[in-house]
Amino acid sequence: SSGINAEYGDFTGKKIRGKNQTGYFGHYEATADAEAGIGGAIAGAGAASTVYKLRERDGEVNVGKSYTNAEVGAGLGGYKAKAELGVDVVNAKGKLGRNQEVSANLGFNVDTGVEAGVDGISVKAAGLGFSVGRNMGISTPFGGVNFKLW
Repeated sequence: SSGINAEYGDFTGKKIRGKNQTGYFGHYEATADAEAGIGGAIAGAGAASTVYKLRERDGEVNVGKSYTNAEVGAGLGGYKAKAELGVDVVNAKGKLGRNQEVSANLGFNVDTGVEAGVDGISVKAAGLGFSVGRNMGISTPFGGVNFKLW
């Protein structure tokens, strides 16, 4: 497969380093990528801004995060078409083991889309949805929780 990938991160705000963690006041990022090959094609773009982000080796917490993202793709391994738009008062994710993770958020979103492949399925409409497979989770327009099992 071949593709393009662009990522922009702007830590223009205050950066605070601790022994095992880094905090950012005013964190902004934007991404765009596209890939095509014999197995299919995928493209996506997104942007996010966060009032405060605390990142450490095993996870991160975001306070006051707004985001938008869109992805579309199809191939031998599955398909996806989704759009995300939301504002989180707080969201967090952390590692539970070698490849396992948990993530949760509290805020408002209108995420909509469908994704199906060898790792499972995910369906959302106006923020309400579920994931079954490698990722198990439930989401509402006001928050949600997700577990990555492997």
